[in-house]
Amino acid sequence: MRITEQEKLIAKVFDKSVEALGLMTKSICDSIKKDKQPELTKREYFAGLAMQAILNNESGYFQSAQRVAEMAVEQADELLKELETPKAD
Repeated sequence: MRITEQEKLIAKVFDKSVEALGLMTKSICDSIKKDKQPELTKREYFAGLAMQAILNNESGYFQSAQRVAEMAVEQADELLKELETPKAD
């Protein structure tokens, strides 16, 4: 099977496009790394995880945003309280 000049040109253009896309992706990733995001507290982190779980559950999806936030924070607070409780041997 012989490759035509047109196919060679298309392959070169494709290769350059892929290379450019890789450079753009690297540039975007580098800029994200430079913009330091504020660190989350354990409470904020756990609340975010709880919110994901609540919204992933069908019944949580029909709650108001305020109620979902309240439930997420309640779950985070309970987890933190439980983590502070000494472990029984």
